[in-house]
Amino acid sequence: MAWHIRILASTMMLGTALGGMPVFAQDSVPTPPADQPRIYMPADFTNYAPLNALDMVARIPGFSVKGGNSQNGRGLGQGGANILINGKRVSGKSVSAGDALRRIPADAVVSITILEGADLGIPGLTGDVADIKTLTTSVSGNWRWRPRFRDNAQPRWLRGNASVSGKWRDMDYTFVIEDNADNVTGFGPETVRDENDIIFERAEEKNRREVQAPKVSAALGFKPRDGHIGNISAEYQQLNFWSNETSNREAVTDRGDTISTLLRRGEDEWNAELSADYAFPLGPGSLKLIGVQRLEHSPNSTEYIIFDAQGFAAGQQFDRIADEGETIGRAEYSWVSGENRDWQISAEGAYNFLEIESVLFSAGPDGVFQEETLADPLAKVEENRAEMTLTHSRKFGEKLSVQASVGMEYSEITQSGAFNVSRDFVRPKGFINTAYAASDTLDLRYELARRVGQLNFFDFISSVSLDTDIDQAGNALLVPVQFWNHAVEIEKGFGEGTNLKLRLFYEDIEDIVDSIPIGTDGDGVGNIDTASAYGAIVQGTVKGARWGIEGTELNFTLIAQKSDVEDPLTFETRRINGRMNRRAEVSIRHDIPNTDIAYGSALVYQRNTPRRGIFQTTNGQPDDPFSVFFVEHKDIYGLKLRGTFRNLGGFTERFRRTVYDGQRGPDTLDFIEDRERYFRKDFELSISGTF
Repeated sequence: MAWHIRILASTMMLGTALGGMPVFAQDSVPTPPADQPRIYMPADFTNYAPLNALDMVARIPGFSVKGGNSQNGRGLGQGGANILINGKRVSGKSVSAGDALRRIPADAVVSITILEGADLGIPGLTGDVADIKTLTTSVSGNWRWRPRFRDNAQPRWLRGNASVSGKWRDMDYTFVIEDNADNVTGFGPETVRDENDIIFERAEEKNRREVQAPKVSAALGFKPRDGHIGNISAEYQQLNFWSNETSNREAVTDRGDTISTLLRRGEDEWNAELSADYAFPLGPGSLKLIGVQRLEHSPNSTEYIIFDAQGFAAGQQFDRIADEGETIGRAEYSWVSGENRDWQISAEGAYNFLEIESVLFSAGPDGVFQEETLADPLAKVEENRAEMTLTHSRKFGEKLSVQASVGMEYSEITQSGAFNVSRDFVRPKGFINTAYAASDTLDLRYELARRVGQLNFFDFISSVSLDTDIDQAGNALLVPVQFWNHAVEIEKGFGEGTNLKLRLFYEDIEDIVDSIPIGTDGDGVGNIDTASAYGAIVQGTVKGARWGIEGTELNFTLIAQKSDVEDPLTFETRRINGRMNRRAEVSIRHDIPNTDIAYGSALVYQRNTPRRGIFQTTNGQPDDPFSVFFVEHKDIYGLKLRGTFRNLGGFTERFRRTVYDGQRGPDTLDFIEDRERYFRKDFELSISGTF
């Protein structure tokens, strides 16, 4: 699974094209006066025919869904996403905030209230939080069909989702089925230069990638008696991925080779999660019990074959089966000790594991594959973890809210296989969140947090890279990263839906996981003692109505950050591998007054730092901003139609790989690969409705 994620991240630079673009908010959603609560009713969104709660929340001026648990997060943690459903957080890990909101049909939404997170007495929440009040009275459903058409790729007809919600006796239920299948083709030239900048090989390459991801999920909510609330959710997903890359190479000098290569990757994964929570009164407060069970089975295979003038010349195949799982139990006891004084004590236990079985085959010109000996073909990594935290929330007057939490975590990590290592750790954690309402239109916030990161268990186990011929050694001595977060946030409202938010942050990082030398000839991941990162995020919404341009809205997000870490090989200061340097998102939308027609566009630009390994450096960046244009009709015989054009100007990814003859250094440069990949425009048709 880990290499599959890295492939998508590094070679499918369409990013937001595959996962969606910034939301285009609507202009006529009213903005309450500054001296009144920000409460939105279903009637405020009727003009836009929303299908579900996500369509509504996405159109609230100045608000964006963020945060939440994830499969890569550490346990369930505290806070989660900046949304509540009927005043409660969403339990589970695989269920994102967006997934939870999509499950709620629009006709079940009673109201949406924007609150200050620090006022809620819910640990970890700060900033704007949306509380969605719901009431289910009958059976209803919504659906969306989203076929996508790409140049140089087969149409994907079966993209879409459908959900049905209803009430049976005292239980609310929701069933969802969806598929986000996609494919993309990239092609372009590659040149290879030696240490004297002389081209010794040229190539023409083409890469095709395809993902099929059907998923079914269900959620059940029930209230067996007054004060008792229970929820159960389950989901199952198939994730089938394959890629096929051909490279026709031609020697320019004697150093080059005239060959053809074929690189094939594939994965046939399933993953499932079952989660439940139950809250009930107990003594002076209430107790909430949460349980999560997640499993994943991921067989994957990589094959690299070389053809010369005589035919099959050589080949390798690396097969790996990865089984992962996580079991979490959490208890939260909350009570109120006085006016505006909330307390919560929580305890969480978790068990995580990764079990790997690997096989490597090699073949010569005869084409017969023979199994080779691996140093660590069978390996298992396990972690047992327990934590306890105490959180207190309090208001001082009408303007200042403070929330403080202190806790301790214990974890034991065990690896079996070629390395049999067992270690345990004790880590403090906690935070202080403050929010000050300086005026009706100005909010000031400060956050100080001590956090513990989640290890990637794949980093413990050695892996083989067939196309680069550079293997990564596993590191059984990894420890979890820890960091102090400092953040100051200023949010200013200018009325009529126009607002501006500035966030300044600094991270003081300990034991960061990065590329390090393993022995004298190994390349892997390990811990570096210290690192830091700092930057600024500016978000804004500008409504055109205040200047007489009815129905228009401009949204933007600008991110700039810098990071510093001491390179473990050269001992020079450099940036953290692969971390984002800067990002800009700008979108504009126009809802034509007195019509059901809207149109808009968006641009996204991002730059990341290179990845510096011990024997190579890689750097992949897009040439130009990614572009989107859409046209939408909100009511054609009760259906909403939207056409979205992506990548209108074409998209070029430039990738450079610098390889060294030995450990990276100014005197060991061996060769440099420069690759261009061209991606063409695509079109998505969305037809949606309710039933």
